[in-house]
Amino acid sequence: MLIDALWDTVPLTRPEDQLAVLMSRLRTVLGRDRIEHRDQGYLLHCDWLDATELAVLTREMDGAAGGGPRDGRGGGGAGRALADPRRRPQPLPGEWAQLQAGRA
Repeated sequence: MLIDALWDTVPLTRPEDQLAVLMSRLRTVLGRDRIEHRDQGYLLHCDWLDATELAVLTREMDGAAGGGPRDGRGGGGAGRALADPRRRPQPLPGEWAQLQAGRA
């Protein structure tokens, strides 16, 4: 599934080897404890996701909206979420990534 998500229509001669190289590089950056290699593939151990933070900020905004615009709380979460340019949606390649983006 990961190979299909990365190289949807690009034919590779040895995709498992290509994936292993990419995972090795990623493990160097993130740490070996973050990406576990198993017989079935790889397991990512993460403690932070953009989608999770977006859900938290959305709940904060929903809670603040009930207080009215004069209490100063409304929009605080939205301001933080929208002020960071890294949070702006970028087009994602591949069918799997598009499905995940649609869910978020």
